[in-house]
Amino acid sequence: MLKRVFLFRLFLIIFYAYGGGGTVAAYEVGKIAAVVNDRIISGADLEYRLKLALLSSGLADVPEGRKNLQDQILKTMIDEALQLSAAEKYDIKATDAEVFQAFREFENRNDMKPDQLKEALKTNGIPLEILYAQIRANLSWRAYIHARFHGSVQVGEQDIDRSMKQFEVKKDKPQVLVSEIFLSLDSAESEHTIEEKAREFVQELRRGAPFSALAQQFSQNASAARGGNIGWVAEDELDRPLAQALQSLQPGQVSDPVETQSGYYILLLRERREPGESIEKDTLLSFVQVLFPVSQPFSDEKLYPVFTKAKSIAANSKSCGLLHTLIKGDKNIQIHEVQKARASHMVPQLKELLLKSDVGAASDPILTEMGFMLFMVCAKEEINPDNPTRDEVRAMLFEQKLEQLAQREIRDIRRAAHIDIRTTEGAAAWR
Repeated sequence: MLKRVFLFRLFLIIFYAYGGGGTVAAYEVGKIAAVVNDRIISGADLEYRLKLALLSSGLADVPEGRKNLQDQILKTMIDEALQLSAAEKYDIKATDAEVFQAFREFENRNDMKPDQLKEALKTNGIPLEILYAQIRANLSWRAYIHARFHGSVQVGEQDIDRSMKQFEVKKDKPQVLVSEIFLSLDSAESEHTIEEKAREFVQELRRGAPFSALAQQFSQNASAARGGNIGWVAEDELDRPLAQALQSLQPGQVSDPVETQSGYYILLLRERREPGESIEKDTLLSFVQVLFPVSQPFSDEKLYPVFTKAKSIAANSKSCGLLHTLIKGDKNIQIHEVQKARASHMVPQLKELLLKSDVGAASDPILTEMGFMLFMVCAKEEINPDNPTRDEVRAMLFEQKLEQLAQREIRDIRRAAHIDIRTTEGAAAWR
């Protein structure tokens, strides 16, 4: 099933980038970075967000890189302040429960254990509230856009017919799998400044910076929510400058900045496929992984009682909910949930095990070097993006139109706002 798309950015923590803890630079504490109408962005909050950006993107923490990132992050924080204010005028604000749920879902999508992300932030000296504040702004803005424009968005049957025909035609053409980073010209920055930033990003990407992390943080298209991924497209669907840039790339290569009327694009060519070839069919698996720990060295005396317990729980668990209930009181048992993971991305042994399992049926306990492990599939979902249903196409078109309205709305709000940048560098970037 096609996912509904909305610009919902969260930082992807790159664990290999851990650089240890640390504190905010003393000179930042107490300073004001910007005043946005009646909201204040402190220098400390800006510095924390900068640390978060450096951690998640894998970029080097060097002075020249810090300055450019700081300007971009301050722009994002200003937009978030404007979005929160707009939502509050309609008495819309994400609740603590919604923020916490979004945080947990983010951990699940990135295969993290509960509280693993929280510990990562703590290790690097970043207050949890910094990420919570970003999540709250995104959730509140999304709710505001839906409340304000939901009734005005219309998707006609002709629009659906046209899109479904495009899917059919696309099957018979060569296609490319592409990711993008888009930097808009619709801001107070000069075109030259934005082009320079695009070139700096290209250099970082070619040095090994993760494309998806940079896209999530800095791209200004809806695809940012998916790490820049725009999926499989026929080259003639793209604007001519973008199609021409892709023609000279090999899979895995990043383009130079591509200038368009609306801004600069950076493209990553991930794969090519021939006409009629469909490789996007897949199965999305939501499952639970349960570990019954056994300390090394193993012995029959240690293994047998743990195996017996695991076998009994597996036999009596008829659903993922019941499995949770049965192990709830035992703090030694470790449980990890995974939501909608692609079977094609799994190691072969796990993929085979889960695809053969029925929903709600626990596997036999499997002995690993950490103890006995069992799995239970909670849900299976077959997807084939080449053959979407009318309802899926309708939902996709609806969200595309809603996103266009959201982009127009933030532009209008930004132009009408009083924004006072207190840092010399930041003010220069907005002139």
